Amino acid sequence: MSGGKHSTARVFHEGKLILTFGIRHGGKGGHGHLVGRTGDLKLSETKIYDLASCTMSKDEYLAELRNLGILA
Repeated sequence: MSGGKHSTARVFHEGKLILTFGIRHGGKGGHGHLVGRTGDLKLSETKIYDLASCTMSKDEYLAELRNLGILA
């Protein structure tokens, strides 16, 4: 969903919404709220880049969440 300078991304798993986060467009600021185990995506910056550049699949991302105990 997009609107103006921000878009909202949603990740569903087995029909349930498991993650919602905002994506800022433009500007040079980073997305620090997405990075690290306490960030919205629960991944390192490198793995977030892999996810964003489609070198990490959704299944691989869900496996990462399972490894962290976030998903059953």
